[in-house]
Amino acid sequence: MLNFNGSTWHINSLGKNEAFYYGTITNEIDTLDFQINTTETLTLDQVYQKILELPEFSSATLISS
Repeated sequence: MLNFNGSTWHINSLGKNEAFYYGTITNEIDTLDFQINTTETLTLDQVYQKILELPEFSSATLISS
């Protein structure tokens, strides 16, 4: 989970092809798309860390569950 713009967000969908991971994160009312350029296989925790490195999510923080 991520804390972003004052609310909790979850990865709603996640996919991977040869060049990147892609998906959406959602809260109760909004959906945001993301894309992570990488050819390596990542764990879910690593995907969340990579999301935090994207400029559009730079103010987000990881929430431990």
